Amino acid sequence: MSQTFILKLATDNLMSDANKLGVTHQKLMEISVEVTVDLYQDAEVSATQASLSLNYDIRLSEQTLSEQLQWPSWHKNNVGFKDYLWEQTCLECFVTDQKKGYIEINASPNGQYAIYQFEDYRTPDTLPPSPLSLADHRHQASIKWDYCSITDTCTQNSRQCSFHLPLAQLPYELLLESSTYIHPCVILCFGETSLYFAPNHASPADFHNRRYWSAFDNH
Repeated sequence: MSQTFILKLATDNLMSDANKLGVTHQKLMEISVEVTVDLYQDAEVSATQASLSLNYDIRLSEQTLSEQLQWPSWHKNNVGFKDYLWEQTCLECFVTDQKKGYIEINASPNGQYAIYQFEDYRTPDTLPPSPLSLADHRHQASIKWDYCSITDTCTQNSRQCSFHLPLAQLPYELLLESSTYIHPCVILCFGETSLYFAPNHASPADFHNRRYWSAFDNH
């Protein structure tokens, strides 16, 4: 099962962000961010192999934006849990089964990641949030990286990243339900200016507001 989400730029500070970056606001609106979500879970896939796969495709609209974008290089030595990834360029996704609780996934292009578990809207409100623990309560949930690449030419300025989360790590059979909601998001940092992308936005932008999350078509 697969679904592609077209992410939109939050426009709360559109004009000031464009001025800071030295581009027109139209160039910011032309940044393309797509996230393809794949759910590998069927009779031919074992319970240990079932996974939620997230594929991020980011295409910048102008070379000057590519030059300013903070996009750290992926390296296998960086792979591991790290808090506060949302303070830099970050690939995110929120997942829930319509109950109060939900999961937040953060991933840096450099290979670091974090997976958090919330009982309700931003609850608990501690910083950093509570990591999602496995059933044994001794280990934290983790992602598996597939690839992370950069293409910088005079005609194409793109970034692609893909990773997956084994479903066996989730605290319940989240994605077996017909009421699954998924909210893929991206934070792109250009120096001191951050741009926020999601399928739909609250105002001001708030990725945790589930009123703006999308139903996942898992049939």
